[in-house]
Amino acid sequence: MDMALKKSGYNPVDPQQAGNYQGFINYVTDIVHAPFFHLVTTDRKTLQEKSSNWDNLINSIAGLFEDLTSQDTTRIVGGLKSLAHSATATSDTKQTENLFVQSAIAANTDAIAVNIYWSQVSMIEHDGKHTTRQADYTVMRGILEFRTDQWPSFAEAVAQHQVGRVNDWLDNQNSVKGNEQ
Repeated sequence: MDMALKKSGYNPVDPQQAGNYQGFINYVTDIVHAPFFHLVTTDRKTLQEKSSNWDNLINSIAGLFEDLTSQDTTRIVGGLKSLAHSATATSDTKQTENLFVQSAIAANTDAIAVNIYWSQVSMIEHDGKHTTRQADYTVMRGILEFRTDQWPSFAEAVAQHQVGRVNDWLDNQNSVKGNEQ
């Protein structure tokens, strides 16, 4: 997966980076085409909800993600709260954000299952006699399976490629500008 990440241009550390949406699409596409990952299923969930309370909407959205670690859930909730803050600051202006999450959900002696999520959320606050907050949310999930019994067929080729990448990385560490030896 790290080879696909490097090739894709996707930067999970900076979700707002320009071009990151296309990088994420490239990343997922590359993983799905890897011979040692098998796409088990895909699904889509949508939510359109109105409330007078952002926390209720955010919790409803976070509940659509299955099998996430508490750390991933906390990151999602944090991003949603930031988006809700933007929606509150600019009444009647829709705020939209793409969110990406990847989570290993099950590992046993036969396989490792990986959930990859892509979602889009829009939030808007309408001021009037009663303040209304609305969230429109779509989450798509792909479940990939890595079969451990097939790994020996690919291990040597992947290892050779990874050794080359490690050597390249080590060479780059010695050639940093301003590095005095």
